[in-house]
Amino acid sequence: MPEKKMITLLREHKVKMRSSRIRAAFSEVELSSVVKFILNGDPAEIWQNETICQRNWALVNLLVTTGIREGEMLQLKVDDVDLQKLTITIARRPDDPEDPRKREPNAKTADRIIPISERLAGLLEDYLLGAGSDMAEVNGSNFLFLTDGRNSKGQPISDKLVDRVVRDVGVNVGIPDLNPHALRRVWIQNLTHWALENSIKDGQLDRIANYLGGWSYLSNSASQY
Repeated sequence: MPEKKMITLLREHKVKMRSSRIRAAFSEVELSSVVKFILNGDPAEIWQNETICQRNWALVNLLVTTGIREGEMLQLKVDDVDLQKLTITIARRPDDPEDPRKREPNAKTADRIIPISERLAGLLEDYLLGAGSDMAEVNGSNFLFLTDGRNSKGQPISDKLVDRVVRDVGVNVGIPDLNPHALRRVWIQNLTHWALENSIKDGQLDRIANYLGGWSYLSNSASQY
């Protein structure tokens, strides 16, 4: 979708925030600046280290364009990404003995397969064949997103690191309190705009949103965004 058109839609079709679970309410103008940067911005403005930049850019694009939860992303493994079929598999997993994190992600996950764009697939492929491959060689980890720290290289990233990455994007666009949950809201807004453009009825949109967002079939969580 062209940048100007997406921004216009964001302004015209603001999704009301009615849930107390939402940690912060961001205006449509603020969210449009996030979309604009992620669609057309230069991540090198934020992260000068090429390895970190490649990983973080793939990470924030994944959150914005798929709407998956932060905890679900932290649990992703390389095999969950199918670059040929352009899909990502979100799987409900028990505690993982291979996960070295003290605070192992505990995601409210519904099993599902999510389609991804060619652009996102390209970013993930660049990361997996580049920085991701280099970091994975250290410990042989099969988690998707890994650290590049001096004493922790090759370990799966933490929720604190994800929060910092998203906050970095926010600071760059003038929203210093941006958080991963806000990117999920960006996703549901963009899904709503797609439905408007394609004359998708509300009931059908709810079913699509519930599946892709990992909510139950009869959930009204999507409408609360």
